[in-house]
Amino acid sequence: MTFYRLAVVSVITAGLCISNTVVAICFADKGRSPEKDPEQRSSKFIRIQTDENDQPLAMQTAITTYRPKRGNLIVDLIAAVHLGEQSYYGALNKQFESYDVLLYELVAPKGAIPTPRPGQATSIFSMLQRLPGTLLGLESQLDHIDYTKPNFVHADLSPEEMARRMSDRGDDALSIITEVFEDIQKQQKRIQQDQRNNPTNPSATPDILEMLSDPLDMKRQLAVYFTDSDNLESGLGKTLNRMLINDRNQAAMRALQNELSNGKQRVGIFYGAAHMPDFERRLQESLEMQPDEQQWLTAWDLTSAKSNRFHRALQFLRQVAPER
Repeated sequence: MTFYRLAVVSVITAGLCISNTVVAICFADKGRSPEKDPEQRSSKFIRIQTDENDQPLAMQTAITTYRPKRGNLIVDLIAAVHLGEQSYYGALNKQFESYDVLLYELVAPKGAIPTPRPGQATSIFSMLQRLPGTLLGLESQLDHIDYTKPNFVHADLSPEEMARRMSDRGDDALSIITEVFEDIQKQQKRIQQDQRNNPTNPSATPDILEMLSDPLDMKRQLAVYFTDSDNLESGLGKTLNRMLINDRNQAAMRALQNELSNGKQRVGIFYGAAHMPDFERRLQESLEMQPDEQQWLTAWDLTSAKSNRFHRALQFLRQVAPER
């Protein structure tokens, strides 16, 4: 890979790692799932809708309803992707009105309410956060979900609480970075082994810049990755899973128990799709609830995509900096 190509890919990768999309969908545990009761059913929370010719139409996320064997309690797991079509967030805002309480994720101080961030990025960090949305031609969740509604309740950890949990486990910045790189190396070895086992697989060696310069192709390839059930509960390994999934889901379940003790009967939990398999297990084990029904919302249109100056710049780069 040439220097220019490597530089561009590095910047884009940084943006994906900072963005909520990849954090919420990809950073989950590769390890073995907890043992399940044979009677428990495992749900799917994200899928690709296709036409009669098996061509992709949309990436969709689920709203899954859980009920106990007795009583009127309803808990909906509302799987989210944090970049989507504007119509997707409009449908979610309407859905949220039906709940007594809506528990939402946000690593922020207690009582913090997300506010829209329209306009251009004002820093390198915010530019990187917005870069995946620019590449995919999609909108940010934080710009379109109305978190000021009276039934919204923050159900996540603060940065200080996350840091305290890390400290209680004996983790520090160096140990976490070391563990994450070990997890990444394990993933790379698995990928390399897959490539050796199937060297003719064209998807094993994609042209990264070609994909990034074509927003529709990028949306479709990412949708295939995100909707793979193995990838939903895999990614960068157990270290980030512990920090970004387990710890935060525990906080959300405490918030749920608090709302139930206050008499709430219809509750929504609005979290990233990668959190949902773990949430389902917790609902089944702690509240003896089972999935009852699902409805699906279109998050990404996979038949078209917006192209912009960034994509044209990448197309130009492919011409002037070819692979050698």
